Amino acid sequence: MSPARASVQWSLRNLLEQNAQFTIAELVRQIELDGDYPQTRKQVTRLLGQSPETVPILLIGSLCRILKCTPNDLFGWTPPDNVVDLNPGMTAFTAEARKRAVAGGVSDSVDLPDGIAPLDPNLRGKVVGPSMRAMAPHQAGRDPTKGETK
Repeated sequence: MSPARASVQWSLRNLLEQNAQFTIAELVRQIELDGDYPQTRKQVTRLLGQSPETVPILLIGSLCRILKCTPNDLFGWTPPDNVVDLNPGMTAFTAEARKRAVAGGVSDSVDLPDGIAPLDPNLRGKVVGPSMRAMAPHQAGRDPTKGETK
């Protein structure tokens, strides 16, 4: 049995329906004017009729500029049914952080989910590492003849 796969949806047709001013001919003309990745009418019709297996990044950029959207608007994603959360405590923590960020408030104190202990400040340097200012410049950045940084 093969593993379940995520489902990616191609939403170009939906975006065109929302932007009623674009016919296929107009979209072809706009893509040509954009110039990054010209498409023929047949290619655009194929893009509207079925989900492509691959989409060149230049075409994604052209479509986003023309339709005034983001790549997230062009693609939808549905995770497979059997997804296993490998770190449920962190997932809950991240979800809570997103809620707070959307609500506009980030407090100094954070309520951690059960089972997650705060990081001991004495261990921070060992786990996170020293700040960049505390580190000497890398040897590759030095001019060996002058003994100074480039």
